Amino acid sequence: MQLLVFSRILAPASKKRTYEEKDRYFEHTDFSLDDVYRCLTQAVTFAEGLKLHLHRQMTTARAGVSRRRSR
Repeated sequence: MQLLVFSRILAPASKKRTYEEKDRYFEHTDFSLDDVYRCLTQAVTFAEGLKLHLHRQMTTARAGVSRRRSR
């Protein structure tokens, strides 16, 4: 999962291409392309919760910036 996240941020590409370039981000990897695709099932289970968490964090941070500017 970390591979997909790092790659999506640093050098967006397909999952297959990301797997092919995995040594760019990690030294000792021991997983297959099938493992990469299998982890997507897990991502679906926590995607909505993660989006909600990030939204709340950004909203809170933005509110803090607005309060500091209005002083």
